[in-house]
Amino acid sequence: MANEVVELYGFQCVLRKWNGFQTALDPLYQDISTLDESNEELFDYKNTHVYIDYNRFDRVLSSWGMSMTENTTLESMMKLDDEPAEDDIVEILYPYDGKKYKFKIGSADKHKDICYRVVLNIYYTDHIKDN
Repeated sequence: MANEVVELYGFQCVLRKWNGFQTALDPLYQDISTLDESNEELFDYKNTHVYIDYNRFDRVLSSWGMSMTENTTLESMMKLDDEPAEDDIVEILYPYDGKKYKFKIGSADKHKDICYRVVLNIYYTDHIKDN
């Protein structure tokens, strides 16, 4: 039943799951390894849905245009068979204004084996150019 609720009331999204084991060195300092999120071959793409409370989403993102602070998070739910993991990327095309919002999953916990409770963090990149 939870899958139907997420599909019916959730937003369509693309889940980018990291499938690689390769990391890249930091482009500026070349000292620490980092995920190369611009390399499309390192990700598997899945069209799915994510349920976010509409009022919170609208108040935090849509009404402001973007989040005001880096630590803004949104609580959401995803289907059990999506198997989201920490650091996966969720891209939502907001149906009401056509804007694309990008989140990085901060944590994903199985909720009573019926769905995943997912914390979405606003996606920021310091050194890798975003598409």
